[in-house]
Amino acid sequence: MNEQKQFKFQHLLSFNVLITPFVIRIVYWIGVAVALYFGISGIVEGIRYDSFRVVLFALMFLVGGPIYVRVVCELIIVAFKLLDEMRAVRSALTPMPPPPSDPSATNTP
Repeated sequence: MNEQKQFKFQHLLSFNVLITPFVIRIVYWIGVAVALYFGISGIVEGIRYDSFRVVLFALMFLVGGPIYVRVVCELIIVAFKLLDEMRAVRSALTPMPPPPSDPSATNTP
């Protein structure tokens, strides 16, 4: 069990495993929370100052903010998934090394 953790940690240190896709998910939820906060506070301030434009803008931000954050985060994740797929294709196309030659198998006349 300890060897598996060490193996994964070793991959992490050698940059064979990318942590950015995981971090992007956290950034997404933070972005949604910020968009909701600013949208709701904009609505409250618009009502407080009796400004229809501010309320309208805040409603657009409340709906469009999380969608915008989602699209940006998805584009970043797609880039990393593309990288993983390109690595898989590269490893599939890498030629296998020839088997070691056996000196006793050669026929010398």
